[in-house]
Amino acid sequence: MFVHVFAFPVTYACNITENDCELHRSVLAINAKHTPNTFKFRKLKRQDVLTALEGINPNKAARYNMLPPRVLKIAAEQMATPLTTIFNQAIEDNHWPNVWKKGEDPSVQERGRSGQSQL
Repeated sequence: MFVHVFAFPVTYACNITENDCELHRSVLAINAKHTPNTFKFRKLKRQDVLTALEGINPNKAARYNMLPPRVLKIAAEQMATPLTTIFNQAIEDNHWPNVWKKGEDPSVQERGRSGQSQL
């Protein structure tokens, strides 16, 4: 016995806008039960940035930006203030530049424990 199946494209017309989704009853119900997100980044202190720069391992390879870690560590004292200003402006503007989003996400290692990341 031979069965022939016809395949044809099915199209659906849809005129849903983003506003329609925001006003959907399920979205409204979820929003009514949850408090707004109040998470805020704290501004960095110069010492925070300086400590991070001084903690860089100068023997690691350069990342995608091709800036050797040794340069960052050597120039930590001079770079801490301008970097703090730049980071705090990004936090204040609530805008993270797209080029910064290319950053790699290395695991943060606890001292003395390899293979386990620390949050």
